[in-house]
Amino acid sequence: MKNKIIVAALAVVLVVSMTVAGCAGPGPAEKDTLVVALSTLHEETFLPWNGGLARIFYMDCLYETLTFLDPVTLEAVPGLAESWNRSDDAKTWTFHIRRGVPFRDALGNIYGNVTAADVKYSIEGVISPGSIVGPASVLRDLIDNVTTPDDYTVVVNLKSPDPLLDVGYFSQANPVWIVCKSYCESKGNWTANAQPVGTGPYVLKSHSPGSSILLERVENHWRMGTPDWKYIKFVKVPEEATRVAMLQTGEADLAPINYDSVDGVRAAGLQILTVPNSWSPYIVFGGTVPARPARWNPANPWSNVTVREALNLAIDKQAIVDTIFHGQAEVAGAQSYVPAWMNITPWGSYNVTRARELLAEAGYPNGFNVTIKAYTTSPGAELPLVAQAVASYWEAINVTCTVYTVDYASVVRPEWTGDNATWYIFPHRGMSMTDSIQPIKSAFDKNSKFVVYADNETEALKDLIYASSDPAYREQKAYEMGLLLRDKVAFIPIAVCDEPYGASDYVGDWPALSVTVTNIYKITRAT
Repeated sequence: MKNKIIVAALAVVLVVSMTVAGCAGPGPAEKDTLVVALSTLHEETFLPWNGGLARIFYMDCLYETLTFLDPVTLEAVPGLAESWNRSDDAKTWTFHIRRGVPFRDALGNIYGNVTAADVKYSIEGVISPGSIVGPASVLRDLIDNVTTPDDYTVVVNLKSPDPLLDVGYFSQANPVWIVCKSYCESKGNWTANAQPVGTGPYVLKSHSPGSSILLERVENHWRMGTPDWKYIKFVKVPEEATRVAMLQTGEADLAPINYDSVDGVRAAGLQILTVPNSWSPYIVFGGTVPARPARWNPANPWSNVTVREALNLAIDKQAIVDTIFHGQAEVAGAQSYVPAWMNITPWGSYNVTRARELLAEAGYPNGFNVTIKAYTTSPGAELPLVAQAVASYWEAINVTCTVYTVDYASVVRPEWTGDNATWYIFPHRGMSMTDSIQPIKSAFDKNSKFVVYADNETEALKDLIYASSDPAYREQKAYEMGLLLRDKVAFIPIAVCDEPYGASDYVGDWPALSVTVTNIYKITRAT
């Protein structure tokens, strides 16, 4: 799969034109709603700080960020910031805010134009103590303060260098969405969440909790003009078979599908859109953060690196690639698909005999019992299948697994991010990113809410990375961190996966990015 990577392009652009005839229904000129069926709508909240990044499918339509990523080069291009610069030490970033961009609601009411005060308020909201959005804890440690020298200038002072802030945390690949300060303060978070006001190309028309989210386009949007689709409707459809059926009957226009559904969807006259290198399933060992005592449980058998080595060797990852992912993936050596980790080779080959020997050496000749909690994400509908496969392989070395399918947002997330040592194992997914330091900050920094692993050695290397403003040095040290994590079996990487979507013949072009699957609002209507 690496041979299709464009140099320096972590995410490959997807621009697929739909030409094959599909399901019966209204003609393209009559159909005005793009229906997107997802396995989950996640928290179904509408402020940057009261839900996770996975909401980006719909949040990306409602709000905008300071910068955007060019779909071809993945370089930062102007968004709500029309220009910016950074200090030589990469600790001070100055953003010049675009004038004349209005905040609006679904009724067409205008709440003034974006100013520096709105940007400051939004950034401070994301890093506030109550914020639960993914990178909140990372950004709390990164950002020192935000100042506004005038109405259209924002200065972000950092505690440590970040030479890629514009392509990383402040781009549309991350959730620093800009909200209207005066609206949020006057209405309060409850109303601001229920009736969001943003600058995006769509507004929230209606919301049926647990079921659907309906967006309506903004006419003559400052950046997009008038989007092709009058409405975008996101519907929650957890069952794979139901999503496929909806595609086949014309009830849905776009849906992530499992790999074993690809041939059937294509045979039905529909198109398959593939987002390359989109996500990376991996196994998280709960309670394995020795650098943070509250999240370290030495009683877990996998607190012993020898046990982790055994569990890693017991999994036939190539078989998982071939069966669950139908070859639309490759065995991974790292937690996320980022530039510094692209060429890290997997540790160890499938070897049940050696796995049993290692367990015996670690004091578990008869194995042990373990709980696995699995859930679906977007992307990541296959995580429960990965959990079942891993459990089956571990049974062969007398590790008895009980697998529960649970809800991520209400079960695993609060248990994982709480300051306690969990006692179970779970599959999660890393995302493709432009900045190699982002997964270190989110998953391998002892201070992150989503820390997966951290010990004194990884912390020392992390500190060297954070202290430098030299991108080349940071990239080299990030590569060394990837090797160190691999050799410690800090987690078990499974694969780097393409993400297939089924699409109706009403869908035209989708300039999607694998750096978090965004740009739904840019999907055109086929003519």
